[in-house]
Amino acid sequence: MSMFGEESSEGRLDQHFMSNVRFQFDDDPDPYKRRKKNMKNALKVLKPKRSWLPPWGPKFNNPGQCCVTGIDLKPLGFEGYDRTLLDPQTLQPVENGATLITEFFQDHMTGNPTQFTAMTGVTTGMPLRSAYCPGLLQIYWLYSKWVYESEMEKQGTNSSFLRSRGIEIKPLRRKAKKQFRPPLVDELEPFYLKCKQNEGKGVHITEHANPETGEVDLVTVQLDLRKMRLDALKAEPSIAPTSTADAGQVNS
Repeated sequence: MSMFGEESSEGRLDQHFMSNVRFQFDDDPDPYKRRKKNMKNALKVLKPKRSWLPPWGPKFNNPGQCCVTGIDLKPLGFEGYDRTLLDPQTLQPVENGATLITEFFQDHMTGNPTQFTAMTGVTTGMPLRSAYCPGLLQIYWLYSKWVYESEMEKQGTNSSFLRSRGIEIKPLRRKAKKQFRPPLVDELEPFYLKCKQNEGKGVHITEHANPETGEVDLVTVQLDLRKMRLDALKAEPSIAPTSTADAGQVNS
């Protein structure tokens, strides 16, 4: 399975700052081996390009520059990074609608814009002035999640310090908070259930989830009366015509 990350300008290919990121995802049926191989391949792809002079220093280390490919990231603008994150397990777009912008260029606490910079060791080492192109930043996101999952699984099992003291760490499972339902929603529940039962029969329902919480905040119900009338006419039993030729005649 391959991933191609391409940067474009107004739908046109611009070779001046275009980069084509090709990353081969492993398809090992064992999820643990697959993740380990993907982590190894991602780390190799994400390592910043080294220069010979000065020895082992970063080759591309200017603000607004990709630390791996050296392309200029400024022409990409906001649109270049407005890409939905991929789920580290399924490699499909995440359901909450999070993007590279919301993950790496926005403060999670305040919501204010922030700047992302790469590091010499990908996730460790000295911070650089350069960053990653969108395709590589998507791989960086997956790599960071794979590393986090691996570290969480090791906690409480591979730590000799904890085992020697009989301490076991278990993941904390928090109960989801009960969603607040406005009283009017409860009053309209019978109508909504009736619409659900007849969805596709002149009834169209659209639900819009909040990208931050995942809760459904907007529900639109559309009634197509024309289709309802046509369906009702088709469902009515046809009445056979009655002949008047024999009216008034009595058969003996």
